[in-house]
Amino acid sequence: NEGNEGISHTDFINFLVYAPPSLTVVKSASPGPHNPGSTITYTINVTNTGAGIADNVVLNDTLSLFTDLNTGSFSCTTGCPGSGVTLGTPTFTTDGSGDVTVWNLIMGGTLNGNGSAPNNNFIIQYTADVE
Repeated sequence: NEGNEGISHTDFINFLVYAPPSLTVVKSASPGPHNPGSTITYTINVTNTGAGIADNVVLNDTLSLFTDLNTGSFSCTTGCPGSGVTLGTPTFTTDGSGDVTVWNLIMGGTLNGNGSAPNNNFIIQYTADVE
């Protein structure tokens, strides 16, 4: 290779790396006992512990056969819109008798990643009556 001494060639390739979100969901209920006719308040805390943002988070829950969901009771008590999300409109699946068996809730916007703490979580609440 006479004449090529001291010549080198370098190529650069740029990679765009996305950090994934990692959602932690914790559901709790108001303290019991819960007797027929009483109301249970459920609290769902969603935290993005990953480095990336989570877009359009969808929550769903299968309800106890022994409760009746109060469909108008959904509220975002913390982090809406501070975390970057907004409370969507819940949709419901019902059984043959019209009782809600599953709810779905699409949170609009993006949930910030762990690097944006404390704005990386939101808390929603809803109620159900014990049959």
